[in-house]
Amino acid sequence: MKIAAVIPARLDSMRLPNKLLRDICGKSLII
Repeated sequence: MKIAAVIPARLDSMRLPNKLLRDICGKSLII
């Protein structure tokens, strides 16, 4: 079974710029 979720997020974060485009454990946050 696959689970998908849509979480609204902003690209221009103050603390971590472009956080949606960064890799975490080899996967980006935007699919």
